[in-house]
Amino acid sequence: MLVQCQRLNLCSSRDSINVTFNPIPVVGLGQNFSLCIGDQQLLDATAPNAAYLWQDNSTSATFNVDGPGTYDVQVTIDGCTSYDTIVVDSYAPIQIAIDPISDFCEGKEVQFVHNIPTSQGLISNSTWDFGDASQSNDYFPLHTYSSSGTFTVTLNVTSIYGCTAQTAINVSVIAKPNADFSYSPENPLKEKEIDFTNLSTDSELWVWTFGDGSGRDEQNPVHTYEVPFLYKVVLISYNQSCSDTAIKSILVLDELVYYVPNAFTPDISGFNESFKPVFTSGFNPYQYHLTIFDRYGEILFESYDPDIGWDGTYSGRTIVPLGTYVWRIEFGVENSDEKNVVNGQVTILR
Repeated sequence: MLVQCQRLNLCSSRDSINVTFNPIPVVGLGQNFSLCIGDQQLLDATAPNAAYLWQDNSTSATFNVDGPGTYDVQVTIDGCTSYDTIVVDSYAPIQIAIDPISDFCEGKEVQFVHNIPTSQGLISNSTWDFGDASQSNDYFPLHTYSSSGTFTVTLNVTSIYGCTAQTAINVSVIAKPNADFSYSPENPLKEKEIDFTNLSTDSELWVWTFGDGSGRDEQNPVHTYEVPFLYKVVLISYNQSCSDTAIKSILVLDELVYYVPNAFTPDISGFNESFKPVFTSGFNPYQYHLTIFDRYGEILFESYDPDIGWDGTYSGRTIVPLGTYVWRIEFGVENSDEKNVVNGQVTILR
């Protein structure tokens, strides 16, 4: 300090001091936010050379928030202090469940539905895993299992607030029956028993309809048809959840009955004048051929009409000698592709 005296006894003095201004720390915890319950978020107040004091007296630069509440921090640098406060709300956890699904059959299209209370907000994303290497992002998806077994269906959802949840159920897919049958004989006749053999697999119950107004619930039934006809036989095979149907057409034939005489008398008596077979049932008249041969194999007569027989002449003019001649008859079976060929001998008498 300098003191100087001047005239008139007047004196003065002077002093100085250095003052440093430190900046107030800048603290920013951000905007208030909401947190999904179960999630966490880190609050960061980091500043160079700072000391920290949080609402719970912790002194780290960061604070991990895992629930709702009011959070504040005091940041001190070189004796200067700043404060910030943030309010954290929370979203309720998503309560989600998949509606139960009863056992169902493979190959059946099934809809999956989840149950989320509307108070929890809208779902922005749904991801379904069906347990068979297939997925869907549909809200309520449809899915078809191509094989049987037990599958774990998992659903992951995200709300419009970003909250997530997961749930899962097991579903049982039942093997679909394979309905099939055979029958014997292959070309059944009316009023004759037909044995049906059930060839179905993965089934426990069977229902037959035979196409003539009758049916059975036996595994291997026996049935008789009274009328020749083309019948549609239906077998439905069931198990606890599934069914399958087999349909086959069965042509029931009339019994083939015919008679071929072994002699005739082509004279003018008016009795037994011609030779021809006599068919009473099961015969297809549109597939008929009669041929008469002499002993040398020469054709004496032919007819394609079962109503026209041999009158004992050659070419319709010359009467052949008495004796035995060879015949061959070719004919079809009614309602069938089956063809028969029969041979025999006939004797002309006078």
